[in-house]
Amino acid sequence: MDETSPFSLKHRPVYLLPYEAHDGPYKNATDCKYLSIGLAQYDPRALSVKTLRHTGDKWSRQSEEMPAHRAIDLVALLAFALEAQNSGGNNGVEIPTDFLENQSEPIRIENSADNALKRGIFAESLVGESEAARLLRNRLGKLRGVLERLHRNDLIP
Repeated sequence: MDETSPFSLKHRPVYLLPYEAHDGPYKNATDCKYLSIGLAQYDPRALSVKTLRHTGDKWSRQSEEMPAHRAIDLVALLAFALEAQNSGGNNGVEIPTDFLENQSEPIRIENSADNALKRGIFAESLVGESEAARLLRNRLGKLRGVLERLHRNDLIP
């Protein structure tokens, strides 16, 4: 494979989503060329997700690979933050007991934006009327539909 192929990387894609035209506000001007679900470079028996970024000359070392469960946990944290912002906001997020692995009590995370401007920008990006906020909520809504189908088919609890 040539250097322009993501299949030449140590991460082994199984499903490779062409992402350049779909990267939200960065569409068609992004370095994130693909999203991949595949086998991890750090353990070929482990499922991982990866953003595959290309500089124009080579695949970027800034591409990120992580275990799939971490990607789900990040989306969950985003959903908790959206919920907190919608209910008034700057008081933080609480992750209920047993949501994460080995979590025997709730986890409270305070909003660490250190001034009103940053808190406002963060709130607008989640619950505001900007294109980015609308895109985020729209994608979460579509994810909800997929999760509901998986649940109806007994693939997730």
